This record gives sequence, C-alpha cells and structure tokens, in this order.
Amino acid sequence: MDCEKYRKRSKQIKIRLCEEEYKKIQDHAEASGKNVNSLLRETYFRRTIDLNIVHGDELKKINWGITRIGHNIHQIVRALNSGGAFDLKDLGKSLAEISVMQEMIATKLWRS
Repeated sequence: MDCEKYRKRSKQIKIRLCEEEYKKIQDHAEASGKNVNSLLRETYFRRTIDLNIVHGDELKKINWGITRIGHNIHQIVRALNSGGAFDLKDLGKSLAEISVMQEMIATKLWRS
C-alpha cells in the first residue's frame, strides 16, 4: 500500500470496546512487540500476525492432555511389543483424545 511507503495516514477510526476486548488487544500488541495501531492494521490488511499467545493455565491443560495421550499410546505400543493383546477401542480412544487436543490447540491459538 502507498500508505506504508509514504506514511500518509490522515484518517482515524474510533471504536468502542468493553474492558475485556480492550485488554485483549493491548495484551496482543504488547506480546507481538507492536503498538495497537500497527497490530490492528496488520491484522486487518495483511492477516498475518503472530497470535500464538496462549496463557499459562491453557498451556498446562494442553500439556496435561498431551502427556496423558502419550502414556496411553506408550501402553499400547508396549503391549504390542510384548506380544500381548490390546483392544482396538483403546487405540480409538487415544486417537479421539488426540483429535480433541488438536482442536483445543487450534481454538486456543486462533482465539487469542
């Protein structure tokens, strides 16, 4: 855009936000190292902003879920390697949990 090249920005847009929306935009701007104006312009016009901001509690939940899935898969592999039998339902359950965790991660990353 010519605005970037010539730094011609004479128009303003004013919007109203609730406290939660305002805080979220401020947090994203701070975390991305940009000011709010740059963050909003980049998000709208380029749609390429790093919003991989996930809060500690969410990371703990995701990590716990992934760890649990890893344990389930390990038990299945150990049973297979020892010649033991395993139930396909266990594998299906683990795969379903992986799918849920992938959805949760995607939601958290894009919602932030």
